[in-house]
Amino acid sequence: MIKRKASYVFGHMDEIEMINGAEEFLEILASRDIPFGIVSNAPRDFIAAALAKHRLQIYFFFGLEDYRRPKPDAEPYMKGALKMGSKFPKHRCILVFEDSTHGITAALAAHMTAIGICS
Repeated sequence: MIKRKASYVFGHMDEIEMINGAEEFLEILASRDIPFGIVSNAPRDFIAAALAKHRLQIYFFFGLEDYRRPKPDAEPYMKGALKMGSKFPKHRCILVFEDSTHGITAALAAHMTAIGICS
C-alpha cells in the first residue's frame, strides 16, 4: 500500500499544491531570520522533489529514512531540534506545525507546542 501511494504521489507531483499561505509564511520566517526545517514521515526523495517543485529553500529536512522510531515517537522532533541547535544555538524549537495526529502526538512528546493545520 505504501509503495502504491508513493508511486501515485510521484506520478502526480505537478498537481500537488502548497497549503494556502505557506509560501508567504516561510518568506516571513526567512526575512526575520527565524530558523525552520521539515521533519516528516514522508520519504526523503518525496520531500526533496516537493521542495524543488516549489523552489523552497529549507535549512534542513528529515524524512522517514532518518529515524529509527518515526512519529508518533518524539525522535523525529528531537532530532530536528538538535539539527536546528547545531546551526542556530540561540534558538529553541518551540512551535511545530502539523497536519496529522501522529505528528501532534510526536511534537507533544518532544515537549513542543503543536499547531494543527488542515491539508
